[in-house]
Amino acid sequence: MVEPTAHSFPSLKEELEYWKEQAHKHQQRADEAQEELQEFQQMSRDYEAELETELKQCEGRNKELLLDNNRLRMELESIKEKFDAQHSEAFRHISTLEDDLAETKAVRDHLQKYIRELEQSNDDLERTKRATIMSLEDFEQRMNHVIERNAFLESELDEKENLLESVQRLKDEARDLRQELAVRQKERRPSSSLGKDSDRSEMRCSSPPNLSIPITPSKPVGSYMTPPASSIHSLTGTPLTTSARISALNIVGELLRKVGQSKGYLYNRLLVYRLLVPNLFSCSSCSSSCATLASRAEMEDLNLDLTWFSISCNLAFSSLFWRSICCRALSFFWEVLRSVCSSLFSCST
Repeated sequence: MVEPTAHSFPSLKEELEYWKEQAHKHQQRADEAQEELQEFQQMSRDYEAELETELKQCEGRNKELLLDNNRLRMELESIKEKFDAQHSEAFRHISTLEDDLAETKAVRDHLQKYIRELEQSNDDLERTKRATIMSLEDFEQRMNHVIERNAFLESELDEKENLLESVQRLKDEARDLRQELAVRQKERRPSSSLGKDSDRSEMRCSSPPNLSIPITPSKPVGSYMTPPASSIHSLTGTPLTTSARISALNIVGELLRKVGQSKGYLYNRLLVYRLLVPNLFSCSSCSSSCATLASRAEMEDLNLDLTWFSISCNLAFSSLFWRSICCRALSFFWEVLRSVCSSLFSCST
């Protein structure tokens, strides 16, 4: 507070006036301060009410936030638990996948190694296959050669068996002829010259009239076996050359084969005539003429073969033994030819 200053007044009235003015000023100031105080109190109450309402609002909001905070904390805990569980599960799954990846890589490496080994083995097998194919082809060639050789040997063996049978048959015939020759020699011992003339006349009678065209035999020279030279020499007394004996046996075998072929050929030709020309055999004259023509052609072939056979026999053999064989063969062939012709004529009629 400001201390009042000492004033000197000339009179009491002036001093009274002065103090009244001072009191009036202080009264005004006090009124103004009172008004300001009331206004301030009113404002304070208003502020207090506002602050209380704001406080209530803040408290309610704080409670809500606390509730939200607690809820969020609980959610956070649950999320943390879920995250931990998922993290552990993902870690285990990642570990499993890493193990599977490692196993897969190992299997892939093993398979790649196995594939390389398979490719190498495949190459080795292809080389082995090529070598096997080449060896198989070589083996097939050799086997074919062996088969051909075996077939040739089998044919030679069959031919040998046939020749052995022929030799045995010829031996039997030679034995019979030897006996017959012995008998005839006993009968014709007084007149040997007459026996030779009669043998020559028999050969002339047995040979056919056509003596102009010889036919070359189709089989090779060494295809038939001949009897031993010693036995022939001992039987006849006259030695014969090997070519003469071989040619005689070839002639006999060839004529036997041709007689069989001619018989089958005549039957087949007659059957073809009957099938292709069915009206041709309606009359007996036509059938007999056709059969006569067919048999005439075959008889010409047989006459040629027999002519060649007789000429060869007359030229090659001078002994009584082989002349007798040739005569018997000629007579047999003529009988076969007559039977074939008669059977064909009977079939045609």
